[in-house]
Amino acid sequence: MKNKQEFKISILVFLVILGVSFFGFLYWGELYKAQSRIIVTQIFSSETDPYLMSQENQYLARVLAEMTKTDFFYGAISSKEGFPRDYFEKKTGEKKDKILKKWRKKVAVYSQGDSGIIEISFSSNKKDQTKRVVELVRDEIIANHQNFHLRGDQVEVKIIDPLLVKKVFPDWKLQLLIAFVGGFLGWMAMFFFKKENYF
Repeated sequence: MKNKQEFKISILVFLVILGVSFFGFLYWGELYKAQSRIIVTQIFSSETDPYLMSQENQYLARVLAEMTKTDFFYGAISSKEGFPRDYFEKKTGEKKDKILKKWRKKVAVYSQGDSGIIEISFSSNKKDQTKRVVELVRDEIIANHQNFHLRGDQVEVKIIDPLLVKKVFPDWKLQLLIAFVGGFLGWMAMFFFKKENYF
């Protein structure tokens, strides 16, 4: 009888986890994530210290990543064809600080260590929109990075990872695995509590 009770609890845990995933899907819909990586390189003389070169590239990558968070940068790409302005500006005449706050929260641009690599990522429930935002950010950095440093043609920005878009939610295989593990852990907990005479 107790074995049946343990089995029922395991099934209940399994169904609850699946139910939460299903209702999350109904509420949020599908979620896509786009990513791309670029690298900042400079032309140095053959006598330049390698450590200094890496530090310079790291510095420039940080500067370029930070400049994407500015009003100037947002204004530059929000006027481009295909930019989803209605996603970032829900209301007509919405205050700029609120728009920028959402922009900085949703669009992730950061430098990776001292490599000079910049990663760009964005998530939304529209695949084409997700891809377009990352594409615009990446292309704007490549085309106009000279506006944010004084090194002119000595600096190059190149794509090292092409733009990839993947669906991150719902991942039903992952949800089933989590539900199965949750049900198993529920069964193990019942077994432990029974062995310790907690009920």
